[in-house]
Amino acid sequence: MALIVGVWVIAFLCWSGVGALVGRLLGARTWNSAGPFTNFWIGWAATIGLLQLWNLWLPVSAWALAVVLAFGLAGIALLVREHIPSLRQRVSVHLGLALVWLLLAGISALQASGPLTEGDSGDYHLGSVAWAKAYPLVKGLGNLFPRLAFNQSIFLYAALLDVGPFVQNSYQLTNGLLEFVLVGQCLWALWHLLRDWGQARLGDLFFSLMIGPVLIQITDERFRSLSPDPAMFFLGVALFGAVVDFLFAQRDSGEASEPAVLRILLMAAIGVVCKLSFIGFAVAASLIAVGVYWKENRAGAKRTATFLIARCTPVVALIMVPWVVRGALLSGYPAFPSTIGALPVEWRVPAVLAREEFDWIQLRARNPNIPAEQVTANRNWIGPWIKSLPNSVVKPLEIAACLALFLALALRRAHWRGRSGYVMLLPIIPIVSLLAWFFMAPAPRFAGASFWILLVAVMLVAAVDLFDLAIPDHKLAAIGLCLVFFIWVSPFTSYQPPARLRDILVPTRTVRVPSYQTIELASGDKVNVASAADGCWDIPLPCTSEFHPSLELLTPGRVAGGFRLAGSQ
Repeated sequence: MALIVGVWVIAFLCWSGVGALVGRLLGARTWNSAGPFTNFWIGWAATIGLLQLWNLWLPVSAWALAVVLAFGLAGIALLVREHIPSLRQRVSVHLGLALVWLLLAGISALQASGPLTEGDSGDYHLGSVAWAKAYPLVKGLGNLFPRLAFNQSIFLYAALLDVGPFVQNSYQLTNGLLEFVLVGQCLWALWHLLRDWGQARLGDLFFSLMIGPVLIQITDERFRSLSPDPAMFFLGVALFGAVVDFLFAQRDSGEASEPAVLRILLMAAIGVVCKLSFIGFAVAASLIAVGVYWKENRAGAKRTATFLIARCTPVVALIMVPWVVRGALLSGYPAFPSTIGALPVEWRVPAVLAREEFDWIQLRARNPNIPAEQVTANRNWIGPWIKSLPNSVVKPLEIAACLALFLALALRRAHWRGRSGYVMLLPIIPIVSLLAWFFMAPAPRFAGASFWILLVAVMLVAAVDLFDLAIPDHKLAAIGLCLVFFIWVSPFTSYQPPARLRDILVPTRTVRVPSYQTIELASGDKVNVASAADGCWDIPLPCTSEFHPSLELLTPGRVAGGFRLAGSQ
């Protein structure tokens, strides 16, 4: 447990250093009052962007980690040199806050140290990490097993941490690290509400309200897994907080807003390449940030257009273009299992297999307990699906709807002056996200933090209407709101640490190798085939649980050369 927390602290410092360097490139000397956390999210996002390029030519090995650590140390040295005069004072002032943070980190680490039981991790998450570590990106990997072609770059991040005592155990670090950082950011915001009241902002109120929803995520089985769903929850909260900070920052000119816009676009793009279901949230957040920036700087239209074209576009392109290339190499499609933009390449996954994977995702997401053919053929699934939604989805939606109705009837329009009106933009982000989620794959876990953020966004609208943004004048009301909301959230789940002492003391798991058979291809090459019920787990590469007799290597005798299905094009 202590080892896990120690690695989280080191990783936080490292990526904060990387973020400080990237901030200089994007034009931000200091991001905002929560600088270390802002730096972390930027550094983490930039690292995934770098790994996308790295893995096109090289495996994500210890060398990749060494490069990231080198950049991190350089950034930390830069930060220490700049802040060393006030460093001692900052440490003494925030010591109590750090102790609370580490206490909560210990509780999270207990949960993260539990056994890996989540089914998708054994099905293809572990395999995706293993392939990223062993080889540069392998062409046609979706022909070996279609789910290995899900182009989720977050597995590169997991592969980066799959070293030392955490070989085959990086699931204990990945989601937990993001939760650890976000909890720290929420505590930092709460500290501002309690002590630096005169400097408190609406963003501080948002993060303070989100402490409860963030903490309860550790009780989800997927928290201690390689699933990208918890990561998208945490990234969604961080991204929304960045939008709130941008909209309500005290700035005298458009220059101060440019780094904030770049930060939002970078985080949004990384969310999409980590999991495509994040696209609704990312697009809405990006459009609001760019739209507000344009509105506030339309007097200098030429300069504003130059910034958007010459700086914003390259930042997004550096993330999205390698992702599209990765998708094309993995499956022959830019966004598998979608067959849009199919490329005429020999390793393209047959369209029928792509459609089967798409239907499989929708069937699991809708989960209506009716025959599979009716899920995609009509709307009979909607009723059973609604009944199956958990309280963590239904209750926030119910409260948000009631509060929104109240505001619609009682809204004091005289208060919407200047920047105060921006608060009305906040609910748009989770609403757009949930609309995209409903039509794509409406499983609760695919919605990320959107339901909770929708509720808190409506609460922020109410707070602005009541307080007129004068948060320092309403200290007790804001703190009382946070306390009541935290108490209301807490019963949604219960914390259950691992039952075995071994899981707490030893940060390793027992390697799981289900029964499998080795099949020889026509070329003489061999593939390990697991039963579909078990999945590959830790079976040696190359492994699949959906073997096709026409499978062959693009270059016989060379697994790294890629796979294809003979006669499928």
